[in-house]
Amino acid sequence: MCTLNENVDVQAKMTTLSKRLEELEARGAHEIKGVNDVPMQIVQCSICQSGEHLVSECPTIPAIREMFME
Repeated sequence: MCTLNENVDVQAKMTTLSKRLEELEARGAHEIKGVNDVPMQIVQCSICQSGEHLVSECPTIPAIREMFME
């Protein structure tokens, strides 16, 4: 059975957590705005000039390996 002290403890914890959440949300919204101000640069694969993957993931690598192994 729940006692009065347990209810008070739960309410106090909820109040504390609510305040912390509000602080984090306010701080997080400000930080996100700062990040969005910086323009993003697209990194291109230097092998095929695609912006969809990195050099290590380039689909042309197996063909290039075959050319050099022959």
